[in-house]
Amino acid sequence: MRHTTEKQVADTILQQPKRMKIGARYYTVSAPTTAHLIMASAAISELPYIDIDNQQNVLEYVLKEAQHCTAIGKVLATMLVSARGSMGRGLLHRVWEWRVARLSRRLMERSSNDDMIKAAYELLSRQQVQSFFALIAFLGGVNMTKPTKATASGQ
Repeated sequence: MRHTTEKQVADTILQQPKRMKIGARYYTVSAPTTAHLIMASAAISELPYIDIDNQQNVLEYVLKEAQHCTAIGKVLATMLVSARGSMGRGLLHRVWEWRVARLSRRLMERSSNDDMIKAAYELLSRQQVQSFFALIAFLGGVNMTKPTKATASGQ
């Protein structure tokens, strides 16, 4: 089936699950949710800080820091696995963590660096970051207009 621009727009509006190829495997990517973005942000925060301006030898830096980059697989797995169960502490959350960890290992072991960066770009572009930012800005504006302390009547 040919994918027209109209079909892509309809799939985006209807938030249809999408098939995505990473390496030799296909994954079904569910529609993005706020939970996806929150959990992906938490995983991204586990990556080491890169001070690009002060790095003289990129190869040396990569070889030294690569051991701390397992969060790369976790970021991708977080966005691939359904967000159902990602928030909270119960059994459903533990199952979600197990699924993310399993997929993360699979991605890290079987995918090339090029496949990982292409997948990260595609998944992050699908996360509706602009809408999330607009929601935060809107709610921040609402929060600024509410009274911050009670005043006595007649003052």
